[in-house]
Amino acid sequence: MFFMCRIFCLLLTFSIAISSYAKEQGKIECYDRASQVLRSSTSFTFNDTDPSNIRLSQKGNGSYDNYKNVSWEITSIMEMDNNIYRPLASERIIKDKAGRIIKQLKLSYDYDQNIINFTLVTPNINLRKKFPIKGITADGTNVLSMTAKLAQNGNKYFFLLTDLGNLYKINIKYLGTENALFRSKPIKATRIRFIPDMGILDNFLENAIPTSYCWFSNNSYRWLRYEGKEVDRDSKDVVIFLGN
Repeated sequence: MFFMCRIFCLLLTFSIAISSYAKEQGKIECYDRASQVLRSSTSFTFNDTDPSNIRLSQKGNGSYDNYKNVSWEITSIMEMDNNIYRPLASERIIKDKAGRIIKQLKLSYDYDQNIINFTLVTPNINLRKKFPIKGITADGTNVLSMTAKLAQNGNKYFFLLTDLGNLYKINIKYLGTENALFRSKPIKATRIRFIPDMGILDNFLENAIPTSYCWFSNNSYRWLRYEGKEVDRDSKDVVIFLGN
């Protein structure tokens, strides 16, 4: 169960979700669901005016998991392929309040060799791995941006490369259209659930897996809201809003 729970941190952390807005700036806010206290705030710039060089840049600060008073910078480079964002490279750098780097993650996607190059460096870890590309693959810097497109196209699954260096298949379950609460206002939205693929155990384990939901606006498939665990089943329940 542990690996299933860890997946959910990548479904929301540093993954601002935009979809086909050409060029946009904004912010995202993460709140503790019980107390409604703000945990973190992230600003972003998204540019897909060049379909061969789509860029998502992010800067944030606050708390994440067991990290407190940290800041981060994220870059994700993608391209458009069959109306799906396809990642080319990404980097995440987390710093403590003194400005020291405490985590650096780099990924590069080689579609000619069908390989993902993964590098994770912390004060105690220096991990380098290679993963086969098994299909549409996202990582923690771009997963919600990509799933906005996947949901728009009706895709049923994708592969997720976590920041721990594990690759999993994630099923997308469509839960229909509803009036979702966004910034205290109801808006017509499509709700989806992310479910780690457990093969023949899917039906048995589905209700035992921590719930992770996203809402997308029906007109544009712009991501609006996330609800679920911040990291794993013992971590905080959070609500994340895409700002104006």
